[in-house]
Amino acid sequence: MIQDAQPFETQRETSPPIKKTPVVPSEQSIQAALDLLRAVLKVVRDRSFYPQNHPQVLGGMDKLGTLLGNLFFERNERIFVFIDGQIYIDDLLSGDESDVSKIAQLFSNKKVEALSLRRGLPMSEFRLLVDHLASPEDCPPETAPFQALHIGLGTLMVRENGEKQIIPLFKKLGLKMPGQGENTTQFSDEIDLMREIYSDEETMKSSLLSNLGNVMHRLETRLFKQIHIVIPLVGLRLFEEYIYVHAINLCLLSMAQAEALGYSREVIRAVGMGALLHDIGETQTGLKKKRKEWKLSDVEVNQIKRHPAHGAALLLAFPEIPRVSALIVYEHHLKYDGTGYPEIMFKRSQHIASRLVAISDQFDAMRSSRPDQAALQPEQVLTVMEAEKGTGLDPHLFEQFRTLIKSRKIV
Repeated sequence: MIQDAQPFETQRETSPPIKKTPVVPSEQSIQAALDLLRAVLKVVRDRSFYPQNHPQVLGGMDKLGTLLGNLFFERNERIFVFIDGQIYIDDLLSGDESDVSKIAQLFSNKKVEALSLRRGLPMSEFRLLVDHLASPEDCPPETAPFQALHIGLGTLMVRENGEKQIIPLFKKLGLKMPGQGENTTQFSDEIDLMREIYSDEETMKSSLLSNLGNVMHRLETRLFKQIHIVIPLVGLRLFEEYIYVHAINLCLLSMAQAEALGYSREVIRAVGMGALLHDIGETQTGLKKKRKEWKLSDVEVNQIKRHPAHGAALLLAFPEIPRVSALIVYEHHLKYDGTGYPEIMFKRSQHIASRLVAISDQFDAMRSSRPDQAALQPEQVLTVMEAEKGTGLDPHLFEQFRTLIKSRKIV
C-alpha cells in the first residue's frame, strides 16, 4: 500500500561529503573572508585621500597581509561573487551588514563580478588586486590588467550587439548572471528524455528506469553544482513542451527544498523522482495531447483527476523506484487541509514529501507563461501563495520555501 511508505522523517542520514572541504563554509571562515574584504575597502578609500607611502595606507596594507594569512585555514580556494549589491562567499550569501553593498559596489565598479583567491597567494600578488581596485574610475579596463598565479577575476562582458558573454572564470564556476537564465536549449537533452518518459505507457515502461536515471543524474549535477547561489530553472519556449519543462522545474525546486531542510542525498533524490514523475499517470488517461489545448470538458476533467492514482500504481510496479516517490505522485493534488483529489475517505494532510512538491508545483505554475495565464514574478507568486497557508499549503514549509527563494537567484 502507498500509505505504508517509510516515514520521510526517519530517512535523515548524513550525506557523504561532496568535496574534501566543507560543503558549507564555517562561520569563522566566512568572517575571515568578510574581514579581508572590509580591509580592502578601507585601504582603497584611504588611497583616495593619501599617497601610497602614507602611514595610514601602509598600516592598512600590513593589516591586509595579516588577514590574508587567515583566509585559507579551511579551504584551498576562496570564491567571491558580487551580484546586485550582494556578496556570495564560497556559494553562501553573506550577511546584510551596511558595508556589504559598498564592498560589492567597489568590485562591480571595476567590472569584477567574480573573484577567486588560491592558497599560496603572496602579498605581492594581492597588492596588484588592490592597485586595480584603487585605480581611477574614469578608465576601467575591460579585463584584468594583470596576470596573477593565485588570483582569478570574472566579469560579464557585453558585445556591441547586446549579447552577454561570460569570461572563463564564470564558466569554470558554472555561474549565471541575472537575466541569463538557463533556457530551453540548454536543457534540450533533459526535455528529450522527459518526452520519452511521458510517452504512451507501453513505450515508456521499457526504458523508464534508464531514462529516469539519466535525467536525474543531469538535474542533480546542475542543481548541486551551485545550489547555495542559484536554482537553475528551465525557461518555456514552446507551449507544447510545458508538461516536460514543468516537471523538470518541479524536480529542481523540490530537491532544493529538501536539501535546505537537511535531508540526505538519498531522500533528496527520492523527492526529485516523485516531482519529476508527478504527472506520469496522464500517459494512461489518453488526455496528454488534449491538454495542449488547455481546455477540457467536465467529463475530461473527471478523467484527468484519475491520473495521480494511475501514476502511483504505475510506479509501484518498479521496485527500483522509492515508495515515497510513488506516494508523491499519488498525493500531489491533495491539499494541506485534506481537500483536493483523489478523494480520500478520511481527510488528512499529505506526506511531508508531497507537501514540498505541492509548494513547488504552485510556484512554478504561476511563474510560467501559458496560453491561459501570464507569468508572474517570483515576489508576486509568493504573495498569492501566502493566502493558501494553512489550507492549501503547509504554513511552516511555505515559510521555509519563501526564505529559500529569497536567498537564491532563480535563473
